[in-house]
Amino acid sequence: MTSIKKIDKKEAILEAALNLFASKGYYTTSMSDVAKEAGVAKGSLYNYFFSKENLLEAILLSILDVSNDLEKELVQTQSPNEFLQQIIEGQFELVCSNRDHWRFMYALSLQPGVFEFSIELLQQRIKENMKEVVSQFEKKGSADPEIDARLFIGTLDGLLLQVITNLDDFPVENLKQGMINKYCK
Repeated sequence: MTSIKKIDKKEAILEAALNLFASKGYYTTSMSDVAKEAGVAKGSLYNYFFSKENLLEAILLSILDVSNDLEKELVQTQSPNEFLQQIIEGQFELVCSNRDHWRFMYALSLQPGVFEFSIELLQQRIKENMKEVVSQFEKKGSADPEIDARLFIGTLDGLLLQVITNLDDFPVENLKQGMINKYCK
């Protein structure tokens, strides 16, 4: 089997697991359910993921990988305003390019105990991101960079949650531009 087919199969398994974990619930979804949904034999599924927990961890890590890619692009910015604008544009693009994926992740995150294994990793990433955003507000000369950073992140998170949970006629571009005007000018 070529590596492309293996990658496609692995991606199909990850997508099927995410969909099932979100719709049926993590605890009620079996590995057999995932294999059936992905169109692979149960034995093949175990060639890629040795447990349901391992499968969930792979889903979370794939999301963190995408986040890492966005952060690498931010390193090359020149000014705090450019940095903040790239965060806004990058996050909106990430969510809008695959709303269903993010709807499933949101639904999955609301299930008690599902992400318990990764709380420490997620908290570390949140602290790192907050520290960088605070630094950008310090560079902008903010009177209270910590509060401004929390308002920025909270506003962005809230808008993205609305994008995820609302219908297609949601004014995404207007809200994105409004946030850019508020924080990046």
